[in-house]
Amino acid sequence: MSMNGTEFGQGGVRSPAGQVLPTVDPDGQSRAVRDTPESNRSTAAIVGLVLGLIPILSVIGLIVSVVALRGYRKVGQRGTLAVIGIAMSAVVLVGSVVVFTTNALG
Repeated sequence: MSMNGTEFGQGGVRSPAGQVLPTVDPDGQSRAVRDTPESNRSTAAIVGLVLGLIPILSVIGLIVSVVALRGYRKVGQRGTLAVIGIAMSAVVLVGSVVVFTTNALG
């Protein structure tokens, strides 16, 4: 049997190489990746944490982490990663302000 994509029927997705990829495995399980609110909250929490570690972007990281935490709280979940992002962003922000003012004054 040749693997040219026709064995999956009409419900395939074209890949950049022109191959037809199945949207459903032979056992009936869907392989499609879908954006879900859960993945959006997780992504926002990770982005907030990473931005919070960069001194110049720590304010943006703090805002993104707070938005992610609000999303978690809205659905009644614990947003541990978002809380860590808030804490790290705050620490880096305060440290950056202290270093900046110390260098500016002295």
